[in-house]
Amino acid sequence: MADTSTYHDPRHARRPGTLVDLAVRLRRDEATGWDELTRRDREIGRVLGLTEKPRDLRGKATAVTAWLSRVEPAVDLGRPALAKVGAAAVLLGLLLGYGSAVGLFYYDGSSPVNVVSLLAVYVGLQAVTLVLFVVAAWPAPGSEWLRGLSSGRLAAWVVRWLPAETREAVGSVLGFGASSGSPSGAVYHRVRKWQVLAWSQSLALWFNVAAVAGALSLIVFSDLGFGWSTTLDVDASQMHALTSALAWPFGWWVLDAVPPLALVESTQAFRAEGFELPAEAAESARWWPFVVGCMVCYGVVPRLATLGVARWNLGRATRRAVAGTPGVERVLERMISAVVRTSAGGAEAAAVSSEASGLVRPASGSPAAVVCWARADGPGEALRAGGKRTLDEDRAVIEAVSQAGGTVQVRVRAWEPPVLEVLDFLRDLRGALGVGPAVEVLPVGEGDVGVWRRRVASLGDRETVVVSERGEAEVGGDYDDENENDKAGGGDG
Repeated sequence: MADTSTYHDPRHARRPGTLVDLAVRLRRDEATGWDELTRRDREIGRVLGLTEKPRDLRGKATAVTAWLSRVEPAVDLGRPALAKVGAAAVLLGLLLGYGSAVGLFYYDGSSPVNVVSLLAVYVGLQAVTLVLFVVAAWPAPGSEWLRGLSSGRLAAWVVRWLPAETREAVGSVLGFGASSGSPSGAVYHRVRKWQVLAWSQSLALWFNVAAVAGALSLIVFSDLGFGWSTTLDVDASQMHALTSALAWPFGWWVLDAVPPLALVESTQAFRAEGFELPAEAAESARWWPFVVGCMVCYGVVPRLATLGVARWNLGRATRRAVAGTPGVERVLERMISAVVRTSAGGAEAAAVSSEASGLVRPASGSPAAVVCWARADGPGEALRAGGKRTLDEDRAVIEAVSQAGGTVQVRVRAWEPPVLEVLDFLRDLRGALGVGPAVEVLPVGEGDVGVWRRRVASLGDRETVVVSERGEAEVGGDYDDENENDKAGGGDG
């Protein structure tokens, strides 16, 4: 197998915008004939040097991302769409952060800036929201509702203003639209969680950055007086112990970061005394290194870490989702499909082509597992289910093929009606396979394939489809010219 790392920059497979573009591309391809898709993707596979379907998630994600970058016309909707949502989170964080600094550091000379209020917002509130982030990221049983409190949920308001096709694709991936209930919802679950958390941490980071910037601008360009006051029974020695503990991470290298006991005693303010401070105004200003140090240490630094964690996990979840998106297995199979030269001639060849390009697709050449339902014909290595077999025997077959790691082909008798037992079997098979691997229902023999197609479509699973048998085929040279000539000239003879 060719080295998939050479196909494309593998980092693109970790970007949520790629996942959105993939969803758009696969949806557009649903309106394209199967023959046309096969010719296009086989050529891309040949250019990429792909001769065997990758088996690992990284290889699949990289190969599909490379395929996406080479399909024309190119799709580039996800990156700018998600960038707009991210920019909205940053802007909101900047506005809230700077606004909080202007409000909390307000000083008109009549009362000092209350250090206790600053610590409550820029230390206490930060600690609470960090705990909520940890619980939302690695939830304990019953705590999933906390994720709904994330500020990243505000992104849904921005998504509403995107163009219709982009809005639908972003909605299907991130759960902001009606399509989020599709079978692909399980694939996108972790992407949805980590993207929302990444936006929330981005908002929180820029909130703290703007707050620090606002505080420093007021400290530098105006004169501030600091004090502390609280109704609680806290004396100066206790307040000094608290401030010394909070300053421990940065006090050893930031000059004057630890307020001395004398400063704490002289800046305790009481409303009943008109906030009169024993300390001089210039002396009370010595609180600012401690305050700014706390804002950076307990606000900016932790958010840099949580944003990094969220983005790293988002990249991992996106790569898994790219590899597991419904339709990806078919793309990979088309990319490695052998070149086929039909032996049918004239009107017969046209009929074969018409069937292949319609809603009934041609069966894949090498499914990972084959199951024969009841007495349907199949290869010797095929597993048997249905008919007079028990439910336990059918479940054993499902368990066996679920380990195959690829397309599963279920062969049925075309002339027999699709009874409830076979439909239940297909539902259970999909449940065991999860989202991703295709399930091909292949009616064998003469019969009304349209009935099978309609009943299978009623299952509501886009990756469980009815396929048709190929005609006699042989591996040949280039598909386009020779195949078209064969059709026009009556085949190979």
